[in-house]
Amino acid sequence: MKTINNYSLSFSSITANVIGTATFMAAPGVSNQFAYSLDGTNFTLIGSPVTTSGSGSQVPIPTIDLSSVTALQNVSSGTTVYFRYYASGQTATGGWGFSSSSSGTNGLAFTGFLIPGCTQPSSQASTITVSNINTTGLDAGFTRGNDNGTVLVLKPSAQATVTPAGGTAYTANTDWNLAGQISINNRVIANSSASPLTNVSVNGISNLAPATGYTLTAYERNATNCYNLSAAPSASFYTFSNLPLGHAASFTCSVISSSQIDLSFSTFSGLGNTAGYLVLQKAGSTPTGLPANGTSYSVGSTVGDAVVAAVITSSSATAHSLTGLNGST
Repeated sequence: MKTINNYSLSFSSITANVIGTATFMAAPGVSNQFAYSLDGTNFTLIGSPVTTSGSGSQVPIPTIDLSSVTALQNVSSGTTVYFRYYASGQTATGGWGFSSSSSGTNGLAFTGFLIPGCTQPSSQASTITVSNINTTGLDAGFTRGNDNGTVLVLKPSAQATVTPAGGTAYTANTDWNLAGQISINNRVIANSSASPLTNVSVNGISNLAPATGYTLTAYERNATNCYNLSAAPSASFYTFSNLPLGHAASFTCSVISSSQIDLSFSTFSGLGNTAGYLVLQKAGSTPTGLPANGTSYSVGSTVGDAVVAAVITSSSATAHSLTGLNGST
């Protein structure tokens, strides 16, 4: 048997009527068993043998349930399934076979059902944007394709990608804990039916882990929830770390020369959520600029009206020298 194009097939049962010579089917009867194969070579027996007996008249084989045979469920389009039937009777010779005693009786019948396959949408979503990132969330957006809708899937970047299953409708939620799950690490945070080719905002994505990389991917879908898995756009980002729990307990400076100042400060090793110090300098007055969350700075970077004078990353450091300064400034 072979499934037709664009459909998958699930088998439900086998029913059969058999007949043979009286000597072959005499007590204790004939042992009957079916087997299946997906390659035509390696066959797997189905269930346990069942026994039929009689005196030469047609008898039914008890129905063989196939619904629990995983390999015979959702058999993909174009796959050929092979079946074999084994019978062991009471004599080495004698007739035996399937029998249909009337037009309304099947000698052998397989039951099951066809499942329509998916035809991928011809268009794809595009242009994923991220903004307003914080420690546990962000705002995002994307541009719709030209089919019936678009789903936006979020996952931790370190986890494997699992794509949406064809024919499955997902319930979206911007709360990670409530979002529909493709898998535990791939969740649908938006399922938009906005007008084709329009920009869609997905604001208030929440309950993410701090200091973690995430990836957003958009898939266009059609009316039967078949998804375009080809060239799906994606965007990656990091949530912010939790803010440091304090500042340096002490911070002083000493003039060494007309071009050097030595800084002295307490270590940051005892401060929670702290990876270092950023030291700003401004000639003539106190700096008023503030560093921006999520931005990496190096010495010489501009921060508002100041520049970065030092980046302290050693947890044991208590001193740093600033050189090359202008005298009398």
